[in-house]
Amino acid sequence: PILVVTNAINAMIQKNGTKDFTRGRSLEEIGKVLFPKYTNQKLILRKGTERMEIASCDLKVFDLAQLFSDDSRVENDIRRLIDEGPFDKFPEGKKNELEDLRAYLATAAKAMYDHKAGTQMAWATSGGRGLPENCGTGQLIAHFSYFSYSVRPRTHEDFGFRLREKGEKVDASMVKKGAVGLHAAVESGAVKLEASSGKSYGHNAVTLRLLSASSEPLCVAVPAGTIFQHIRWVHHQSLLVGRTVHIDLQPGQSKEQKLGAFCMNETCCCADDDPMALTALQLKDTSLLRSQGQVWDYFEGLFAKYREEAGFAAGGKKKAGKNKK
Repeated sequence: PILVVTNAINAMIQKNGTKDFTRGRSLEEIGKVLFPKYTNQKLILRKGTERMEIASCDLKVFDLAQLFSDDSRVENDIRRLIDEGPFDKFPEGKKNELEDLRAYLATAAKAMYDHKAGTQMAWATSGGRGLPENCGTGQLIAHFSYFSYSVRPRTHEDFGFRLREKGEKVDASMVKKGAVGLHAAVESGAVKLEASSGKSYGHNAVTLRLLSASSEPLCVAVPAGTIFQHIRWVHHQSLLVGRTVHIDLQPGQSKEQKLGAFCMNETCCCADDDPMALTALQLKDTSLLRSQGQVWDYFEGLFAKYREEAGFAAGGKKKAGKNKK
């Protein structure tokens, strides 16, 4: 993925020995050097006294929070680099360029939704807290933007999602009296989301493992319309909780709970025991949760609409004469 390099973050590529190529280069130049050439290389990151090595196979899925500084000038550089993007048009049929586009979309969307300085960050980060464990939203936005043939991340509103507010409590009308929403519980630290995974869709499609850190019994609610995303480009279906589920936890208890869920697009394979992340999104129109067919029709219709707007037919092929005026 695109790497942002500043005085606070010194990134180096190790290939046939360590070569510091950052000196004298602008952020844009560094991005252009790194972006198409991140495969089969080893990345060494140095931030202060910290040092971390990431093997080439992991370069597409590293934690963005480890790359970004809190310095406002760095944040501006990040936004500028993201806004520019690598492509003006969707590179349909071009394997290498599509891979680069996917990497860019994930990097940009995660910076927007999952980094504490992101414009769409929806989790309270006071007291040094960052994104709660096993939570994230950017990969879903990247995935759906890609389906839409977009060369920049689209917004959650484009897909009919509502983004929670920082510190938001669950809608009391959707849950049992006294229940706490899963999002608020993990945000506050009352509950730890130890793991989440997806398997196919429908009955028991999502598996959660929750650990109570509370000294009091809790009833944790997972509202209908809650969304779980994949954590990288596995090209499997994200999952949408169909009915509200309540999970009772005693103090200190770790508990596994399965949830029924719809898959969110027809074009990818089913989740296959894949690790997943709780997003900060909820489907606005919960009337769609009546059937799997309605969910598919809704999202596939949006993807087709946005592909058309980008100048491609619903099936993805470029429209004839689109460039003529």
